[in-house]
Amino acid sequence: MLSNPNTLENDFTTNTLVFAIVISFFIISTCNHFFFTKKSSDSYCPVAPLSYIQAVKGLTSRRSPWFMLDLCTKTCSRVYFVCLPTSTGGIYIVGDVPTMRAILQDPKSDKPRDIYQPFEDAIGRPNLFSRSTEDPILKSTRKCIFKAFSPKDVKRMNVVCDKYVNNWIKNDLEKFIDEKKSFDPSEEMVKLTFDLIMESAFEYPTSSQTKDERSFFLNNLEKVLVEFGSKQPSNPLRAYLTPLIKERRDAIKASKNCKMLVQKVIDYYLANTNKSEENTIIKLVLENKDFKTDEELVAEIFIMMIGGFETTAYSLSSTLILLAKHPRVAKKLRKELFNMDPLEWSKSLFLRCVIQESKRLLPVAATGSGRRTSKDFVVQTPPEKPNITIPKGASIMVPFIVPFRDPVIFKDPETFHPERWAPENVTKQMQDALIPFSLGNRNCVGQTLAVAELYSTIPKLIAKYDFEIDAEGELEYFLTMKYIGCRLRAMKASA
Repeated sequence: MLSNPNTLENDFTTNTLVFAIVISFFIISTCNHFFFTKKSSDSYCPVAPLSYIQAVKGLTSRRSPWFMLDLCTKTCSRVYFVCLPTSTGGIYIVGDVPTMRAILQDPKSDKPRDIYQPFEDAIGRPNLFSRSTEDPILKSTRKCIFKAFSPKDVKRMNVVCDKYVNNWIKNDLEKFIDEKKSFDPSEEMVKLTFDLIMESAFEYPTSSQTKDERSFFLNNLEKVLVEFGSKQPSNPLRAYLTPLIKERRDAIKASKNCKMLVQKVIDYYLANTNKSEENTIIKLVLENKDFKTDEELVAEIFIMMIGGFETTAYSLSSTLILLAKHPRVAKKLRKELFNMDPLEWSKSLFLRCVIQESKRLLPVAATGSGRRTSKDFVVQTPPEKPNITIPKGASIMVPFIVPFRDPVIFKDPETFHPERWAPENVTKQMQDALIPFSLGNRNCVGQTLAVAELYSTIPKLIAKYDFEIDAEGELEYFLTMKYIGCRLRAMKASA
């Protein structure tokens, strides 16, 4: 097929523009890298044997946690430097437990803009996830949101959780069993946790209409996250080439669609004459006087909606899959539950072991947290090696998968072995290493609710049902670690 001459001319102009921007970006990045490494030349740190392209591709791929883990072997270190075309010349990967904890708990270490800017672009405004630690709005937001996770309010939200889990068992799981059909646990748990968080945190109960809205929101959210959570980080030039990239324009439109639903949730709450008197998240956010515009309110509730369901959903699905893959463990857990009052199931010691091991082996936030250091941090190394210095102003990533699978801390770290968390087996090293919700003043605000949902939902399912693998699926990472394409088959468990 012959191309239109005007199209060829436009393509040539576009390609020339892209080429010029790429060259400029490369020159600026190289200069930044030179000055940064020159400034830090007195600091020893193993450097990952990668080109810029290999580093960007690996760190933004759907295998990024395993990529970081593999580089520990290649550099013979749990702390190493990856050269990248960023303002600091690259990032430090920190998997050494004492250093990791020190950096995360340093009140002056902040989130690096290089890493978190795309997430701000996705929402369209600064938000709880992307704001600087020194931002007074961040401090007031976290302070007011903590009220929603008091023991009393977590108990209230857990009642809502129980209602939705029971409804899912009755209306969905039992139907799968009767029709002898398998199901995708990742998809089912996302729908379940989305619905229950919308009612418990945002006072927006599920109906036939809201189920359509859920699909609308999730489909649009996927486009947003693919563009801003994957494609832009791997190619920052996309932010400057929006008019030329249809996928990016579609993602921006999808973000607007998501925010339309968020606004509808806010409008529903404001019009509701029977609002809860408890500390729901939507109530606390809307009462926060630090938000001056509707756009700021929408941005905060948008990011809280995302954070409220995804990580918990994939923690639930991963735990179910692990139990299906390890029937011995499921049988042992069921036996302990049978000998307990159902009201006491959440206190099961072996249930705690199972959930701890699931969080260790398949952490949803496998690539962890990013920080910009406020001071030098010294990593203690064996006597035969020089200590590693992470300089002030460095961008770092703390990938949780690295300490969680450290063979020095966890014997057979690739193995699902809940018994390692039995009280008599737990060491201080293990306790210090397992921080799935991060630490410090940027830890997960809603971790108490997430834990409560896990301890409520898993025993309800395992006590009465057996699960077996119908399709293996594939474990991958895209903002969260999860199984894609795995299918489970459920059946009533025998006593």
